[in-house]
Amino acid sequence: MEENEKPKRGRGRPRKPVPDAVPARGRGRPKMEITKVMERAKTLREIALPYGEEMVNVLARVAMDDEAPHAARVSAANHLLNRAFGQPAVAAATDADTADRTIERIERVIIDRAEAKAKADA
Repeated sequence: MEENEKPKRGRGRPRKPVPDAVPARGRGRPKMEITKVMERAKTLREIALPYGEEMVNVLARVAMDDEAPHAARVSAANHLLNRAFGQPAVAAATDADTADRTIERIERVIIDRAEAKAKADA
């Protein structure tokens, strides 16, 4: 081995494969059955339901409070509007819009080239 060369180190002892019978230690959170998830969601909803009207009033007070930070006021107002009117629809480009723009671009290219050729010939 040269003087400047560092000795190579291995990555340690190779790991043994873990059989399926061994508990899922280190494999992440075990998956929950869908029925348990639904039951938990129902209980959370039942817990939160009595506070609904009061929380809407809290959002309204924050939105109307001149002393509150602007970000808090905007966020509260946004949540109130979404509760009252629903989430705003996102305008998506339809195929007709895309087709119109493509046709317009093709027409522009054809006309511009014809005009450029006519000027060049003159």
